[in-house]
Amino acid sequence: MKKLFTILLFLLQLLVFSQADMHINNVEAFFMSDSSATVNIYPFKDSKQHEIVTIKKTEPYDYVLVLIKKSEGGWFQIKNISYAPLAVDSTISKFNGAWLYDPKLYINLVGSDSVPLYTKPVKNATCINVPQQKVQVLKTRQGWAMVKCTINGKTQQGWVYRKNQCAFPWTICNWN
Repeated sequence: MKKLFTILLFLLQLLVFSQADMHINNVEAFFMSDSSATVNIYPFKDSKQHEIVTIKKTEPYDYVLVLIKKSEGGWFQIKNISYAPLAVDSTISKFNGAWLYDPKLYINLVGSDSVPLYTKPVKNATCINVPQQKVQVLKTRQGWAMVKCTINGKTQQGWVYRKNQCAFPWTICNWN
């Protein structure tokens, strides 16, 4: 009985850690507009058919939070999508697993004073430090986000590590 309990406990821990790891390998971003906006949501990548969804803002601080499962050639697969900070319309969650094409998804860069922007999605790649700012997500890879940012008036692209990403527009999420 003790051996069975130990095996079950081990399997449960494996499940918990694999679930946590699944979230770590995704990028969370936000979609935000000044008023209501429409978003085309596709059932699968490269689909011609899509559903037009109107993002309804009831308060000026409302936004849509998207957990990106993966990205390929301008396409972003939705792992989870929801309204924030309050659930305005729960029907948006039916699009979990669907795709967005070239959406305007954003994250805030966070760090102590500046944020490293890497040339490749690995920590030993060359990097430059950039100021904290709101940036557009261009693609993702295993928790890294390729972003477009502005440095001294010039547009720059690079990779941002997960701990320097914040998916909430109204805070800097500084958990370093």
